[in-house]
Amino acid sequence: MDAPHAIRALLVEDEVLIRMTLRFMLEDLGCEIVGETGFGEEAPELSRKLSPDVVFMDIRLNGKIDGIEAARRIPLQPNSPFSPVGAGVNGSQFGV
Repeated sequence: MDAPHAIRALLVEDEVLIRMTLRFMLEDLGCEIVGETGFGEEAPELSRKLSPDVVFMDIRLNGKIDGIEAARRIPLQPNSPFSPVGAGVNGSQFGV
């Protein structure tokens, strides 16, 4: 029987200390961090290129687009999890 693969994660967070903390926490849990960025416009391309299992996305990001718009531009695979990450996140920002 094959061993389960590590969950492959993409981190999209503009604050370096928060991104480093997320990285360490997720790696301690056995996740493989396949990519990182602090810019919203880079997230969709990295997601397509790296095919992560999950994307941890901040709402407020550096660059031309925020995390909400970046998330809209990432094509989800069926049954893909999506979880916004950030202080002050509420469902109304996502139409929930």
